[in-house]
Amino acid sequence: MSNINNGKRWGGFDWATEQREMLLIGAGGINSWTALNLARIGHSLVICDDDFVDETNVLGGQFFKSKQIGTRKVWAVLENCREFGCTNGIDCVEEKYSFEDIGVYDIFVMGVDNMTTRKQCFEVWKNHVNSKEEGKEKCLFIDGRLSGELDEVFAIQGDKVEQFEEYEKWLFDDSEIPEI
Repeated sequence: MSNINNGKRWGGFDWATEQREMLLIGAGGINSWTALNLARIGHSLVICDDDFVDETNVLGGQFFKSKQIGTRKVWAVLENCREFGCTNGIDCVEEKYSFEDIGVYDIFVMGVDNMTTRKQCFEVWKNHVNSKEEGKEKCLFIDGRLSGELDEVFAIQGDKVEQFEEYEKWLFDDSEIPEI
């Protein structure tokens, strides 16, 4: 069998071959794993989360180890990526996302547990995309959601206005989220 992609499994896909800088909001159940996979491909990451690893994170399917309990999630994710040989740029931000402090990126990957943050980040990203004259097709907003019974992933491309409108139908008030 010939290796037509020079050893890169995803070598034929733009998102894998064009190393990009991506903003990951949240470093828990979704983005602790997502960061590792994106870093292994070679993307540069900015990971933003103000939370600490606790026992529930270690036992609940997130990519953390017992020895990391008490560590900020962003630093634990960085440590795990480095242990897997990821040498690309990974910047850790120990705070909640703020447009003024962190800036805007063409690619947002959401892994948070509240709608308020999703709505705010989508508005920032959407305004960023709408202000661009070129390159909208390379902009991407990914929103991963985990619940007790359902996992969902929304992917909105910057040049697909109809996807913006459809996604906005899935943004609701935090008070509508059932208690677990």
